[in-house]
Order: sequence, then structure tokens, then C-alpha cells
Amino acid sequence: MAIPDNWWKDFFSGLTVEMWRAVSTPEDNRTEAAWIEKQLQVSPPAKLLDVPCGDGRLALELAARGYEMAGVDLSREFLAAARKTAEERGLGAKFEQRDMRDLAWKAEFDGAFTFGNSFGYLGDQGDGEFLAAVGRALKPGARFVMDTKCAEMVFPRFNAATQHYQFGGMTTEMQDRYDPVRGRVDTKYTFSREGETETKWASERLYTFRELGIMLESAGFTEVEGFGSLALEPLRIGSPRLYVTATRSSGRIP
Repeated sequence: MAIPDNWWKDFFSGLTVEMWRAVSTPEDNRTEAAWIEKQLQVSPPAKLLDVPCGDGRLALELAARGYEMAGVDLSREFLAAARKTAEERGLGAKFEQRDMRDLAWKAEFDGAFTFGNSFGYLGDQGDGEFLAAVGRALKPGARFVMDTKCAEMVFPRFNAATQHYQFGGMTTEMQDRYDPVRGRVDTKYTFSREGETETKWASERLYTFRELGIMLESAGFTEVEGFGSLALEPLRIGSPRLYVTATRSSGRIP
């Protein structure tokens, strides 16, 4: 099956959003927010950007700690959930519907982050444009952190068999295939709950850490480092995750 390049435009809706919202626990949010805060080397009331923000789980956790938060996402349903939670908790985080490459701010934020496996959707050019947009939104010397996948972590444990998960009272089936010509992992998702079923395809570009580092440097970042865990263990073949830290250079951003 050919997957449209813009599959992400309508992927995050319906049961998909409900499943993604059920994956992370409040403890996960606290742990990740604390890590982001430490690696960005900031303290309240610094102004931070969460892009894409999903349902705002991390933006809201950081807003509760006193940060001035802005979140950007394309999904109306994610943003509706983020705004509702912000209102219920009395938090002043602001959420905007935008393409993640369309960041209107210039040298405005003290830090930015991309978490939740939200990178690699847009193709090589589009992914580079996103990183450049983040760089332009940051003040010189501000930090950027990412939680993402890379080839070093995926290939040693790649599994083409159908995988089954239970989140939020629904069953999620995932089946991956790797296309070496495109350098992408295509995933068929089937979400099921009480007779309701959704089937969707997603596609992510799988970069090596070195390729990602080159992209960040081309986008105006320096001091790019990659780690295999939140404990800052070195990235190795088979690491469970890739966490990246980088600094916005003082020079002109492309």
C-alpha cells in the first residue's frame, strides 16, 4: 500500500488520539518534564516551546512548575484536550494549531522540546525545515531537546510481526515494515474498542544519529549530543531510545 506523504494531516484523530493519551502516566509526565527542565538549563518563569505538543501533557506539567508555555500541534482533537485540561487546572499555557514547520516566533523562547516520537514525519527537507524553524524561535544560546527514534535503536530489535498492546481500554495492533529505498518505517495501526475499529498507516523517516546531528548543525545548532536513556547513558546499538540535546548558535539561522 502506498502511504501518502502527508499521512500525518489526519492521522491524529478519533481512537488514535484516545490511545496516545492513555500511553503516558502522570508519573511519566513528571519524570520527563523534570528531565527536560534540567537539560534545557532553565528555571521559572522561562518561556518554553513544546512542538508538537499533542494533548499538552508535558507543556501543562511545566506550566504547573511556573514556566510560560506555548504548545503547537496540527491535531484539533489533541489541542482541544490540551486547552480543556489547562482550563480545568487553571494553567495559562497557550496552544496554537500550526504545522510544526510554521513557527511564527523569532528569538523568543528560552528553550524548546520535541517529545513523544514526533520527528521524522515530513521527509528530509521538511524535517530540516522544522529544525530550522525551532532554531529561529529560540534565543541565541537557548537549548533544544528531543526524544525520538534512530536507526541504531530500531534495527537490532526490528520486528515485522504484528504486535498487540492494551492502552485506555482499547487494543492496538501494530505491524512495521522497513523500506530501505525510502529509509522509512511504515506502520499499520489497528485500534479496536467495543466493536469500533480504526485502521491507519503512518510512516517515519529513520535517521542514524549522525544524520540527525548533521541536520541539527545545518539548522544552526551546536553542541549536539545523543544519549540512550534519560539517565544520560551513552547511545549504543540497541539502546531503548534516543535523547538529543543541542544549543542554538549565536549566528544566523538558515
